Amino acid sequence: MFRSSIFSFDSLQIKATVPKALLVAVSVLVLLDFAVARREWIWAFVPRSPSGVFDVLEDNVVVPAQDPSIVLFGSSRVRDAVAPRLLEEELGLREGSVLNLAMTAGNPFDSLVFYRRHRDKLSGARLIIIGVEFWDFNAHGISERDRRFANLADRLQLFDRKKTPALLVGWLWRTWDAKAVISRFIDIETRWLLGERDIMQQMREPPIEEDGRVEWRTDEPATATAEEPLTAVADRALSNYSAGYGRRRQVQHLVDLAHEDGVPVLVVLFPMRTEFAEYVRAAYPHAYAHFHQQLRSIKGARIRIYETERDAHLPQECFDDYGHVNKRGSELMTSEVAVLLRDWYPELFSRGIRDTGA
Repeated sequence: MFRSSIFSFDSLQIKATVPKALLVAVSVLVLLDFAVARREWIWAFVPRSPSGVFDVLEDNVVVPAQDPSIVLFGSSRVRDAVAPRLLEEELGLREGSVLNLAMTAGNPFDSLVFYRRHRDKLSGARLIIIGVEFWDFNAHGISERDRRFANLADRLQLFDRKKTPALLVGWLWRTWDAKAVISRFIDIETRWLLGERDIMQQMREPPIEEDGRVEWRTDEPATATAEEPLTAVADRALSNYSAGYGRRRQVQHLVDLAHEDGVPVLVVLFPMRTEFAEYVRAAYPHAYAHFHQQLRSIKGARIRIYETERDAHLPQECFDDYGHVNKRGSELMTSEVAVLLRDWYPELFSRGIRDTGA
């Protein structure tokens, strides 16, 4: 008896469609990876985002700058603490020569990327100041800007080993690195199509102040609310602390590059409210000790620690939250930094007449 069902053409047709579906899926993924995820525009599409704010600083501060004297890197606490125009006035520097490139959730890798991308210009500075935080040497987390800018050597050498597999996947398949960026793009475009016509203008407005500092903050600020104690910020940042060494390697790499260029580097912990600093020291002694140990291990840079407001001669009312200063705090902290620079670098910053750049 002839068993034609064994040679069913219907079965053959179904099996033949599987490779086609797979090929289509792979083609779409490859197209997405090369046409979108590997393109700069998708990362810079939203200026008010972790990645887009980097382009805002590049386009509005770094590129137009001429002969910078002081370059500051770090987090939003550094951004808020040092007013560029006031520091220029205090030190008699030419207007526009102090660049505060600190940003929300800024980390040491951001600083390194800025310097490498604009080394010809930034290597002409008199001094580089890098702000650090208690949680910078925590091994957890890969930022959106890490994923955007880290090359293969960075991923293998300048991050903690536990992050290497995820970083290598992202290097091979850029869509993995860009998934949050692509999702943000789709969300904004969808909302625009649904009638929220002002969303594009709001999200694409460069968040930059007149003095070159970014004013953008994330949707989940690190500030404590009225219902939340200051210590909650420390708990979020340090409760799952795991000693890391990648960020310290990033700081060291930047210090080494600057040293090659003859630029001195000052690493600073900007002040926090006493209540917050004392809580970190008591509740997370391992993280606190590891932070100071990693800081001391940095070679070739000077270190200045303003742990609390008392160290910087600031009244407590100068803080908006655990460690971000208000306008008055910025004025006082900037003056404190000016005093420090004149004392530590008298050959670079005198009390003399304003530098006209002539």
